[in-house]
Amino acid sequence: MNETAESPKNPWQVSDLLEKTLVQNANRASEKLRALLATKIIIELTETKRRYLIDWTAKEMSVKLITPDITAETQIVMSDRTLGSIGRGELNPQLAFVSGAIYVKGKTEPAMYLFNLLARS
Repeated sequence: MNETAESPKNPWQVSDLLEKTLVQNANRASEKLRALLATKIIIELTETKRRYLIDWTAKEMSVKLITPDITAETQIVMSDRTLGSIGRGELNPQLAFVSGAIYVKGKTEPAMYLFNLLARS
């Protein structure tokens, strides 16, 4: 069986990182970082084929699963395993970006700032 980050055998789940940890970290973020991320970002996960919209254009950040027809100025494409490794602190997001494990379509700056929130514990 091909295990992904969403596999029941893996206690850590990618959805928890995006829907819980990311939002918690956003609530603790500085006003400067909040201003830099006042946008919509899509994260597309290649193993589970899930797409998440991260929207911080309102006062509170929201994260939700979306359909393929939704677009944003920044789209991040990576495997579930890569995202999991970043969330656990096992992989530096900048290293993943330059090594090709992460592909960004559109504006890259919001993606880099988002990784500051994803990599925090």
